[in-house]
This record gives sequence, C-alpha cells and structure tokens, in this order.
Amino acid sequence: MSVIEREVTEVVAAPVSASYVKCEVPVWKAASTDKTRPALRGVGFASRDGVTYCVATDSYMLAAVPVEGVPAEWCGAIVPLEAAKLWQKSGKRNTPAPVLTIDRAANTCTVVTDDGATSFALVEGAAPKVIELVPDKYLADSFDTSPVLGEFGLNPCLMVSVMQALGGKLGVRVRSIGATRGLFVQARNSNKGYLPGFALVMPIKVD
Repeated sequence: MSVIEREVTEVVAAPVSASYVKCEVPVWKAASTDKTRPALRGVGFASRDGVTYCVATDSYMLAAVPVEGVPAEWCGAIVPLEAAKLWQKSGKRNTPAPVLTIDRAANTCTVVTDDGATSFALVEGAAPKVIELVPDKYLADSFDTSPVLGEFGLNPCLMVSVMQALGGKLGVRVRSIGATRGLFVQARNSNKGYLPGFALVMPIKVD
C-alpha cells in the first residue's frame, strides 16, 4: 500500500500554534498522476537564495512558485496530490482561501478549509532540487528573456499545463537555458508583467 493510499481523510481538529500557509496557484497541475511514482504525485517545498518555492514535477516539466511564510523545516516535505488539490484552490466567495500546515514529526499535513480540517500522510521522499539548475540571471526581475529560442519542438498541451501550474491565463514566454537544462518558462495573467515563479520544461528535439 502506497503512502498516498494510507492518507488520513477524516476531518480532524486543526493543530494549535501551527504555521499556516496559503497558496492559490495550482502548482499541483505540474505533478504526476502516475500512482506507481508516489514521490512525484505531490507538491513539495524547496529553498533557494532565501526564497522558498512550492514545487511539483512529473519529470517532463517542473513548476516552482514562491510562497511566503513557509517554515524552514517544511523544506523537503512533499504534500500528496489529493491534499495539494484541496489546498491550492481559490476560496469560496467571501470565505478565506484554504491553508496548509505540516507536522514533520508526525509525518502529516493538514488542509484547513471553510468546511473544516483534513489530514493526510506526507509522501515519502524529498522535494526535487531541480530549481538549483536555473542560472541566477534568469531569476532576476530585470533580465530580458525575450531573445531567440533556437529550434525546439514544444508540446502545446504541456505548455498549457505549465501556464496553469504557474497561475497564468494569457500565455507564457520561453527561453532555452541549455540542452541539458531545458527551457525556462514564465507565465502571465495580465498586461502588467510576468508572474513570480517559473517552470523548467524538457523540449522535443527537432531533426
């Protein structure tokens, strides 16, 4: 029986004096749905240069979105896909957005919504550290990512999933960061600029 299949789904009392984190960007859309790969069926936390990211990958794409208020001990933890879907959604109108808390000692996470609190077992393993492969200049706000891509094949369905996982609605911009590192992707949902966060996508080679 997998870790995800052992998840606790009953409504429980919310922990007292815990850290609660909100994330309305559906990063989970970049996670794998393959039950034979439990370490990829979830959303994890990874830190880089003092910024903590919520990350998900299916091994073909990785989405990373900065999240505020994440305790240091959460880094490396993986929240199961079912919990991430419950957590990363907009709250009902005039109600608070869902929040997440993690108990590393008990190896559990709890999602608190307007309907109550639900606990799940964390996924065994560690969150991916692929974000370390992105050159610093790509994460700088002033960096111009408009230049030429070169010749790559792009899966349109995959790019739509990436855009959604980053919280975008209007499109993406893409830049190659090398044959072994793939494509660096950012999304936008307004004309005011690109959203924080990024994705790494492996391109299809064009002969």
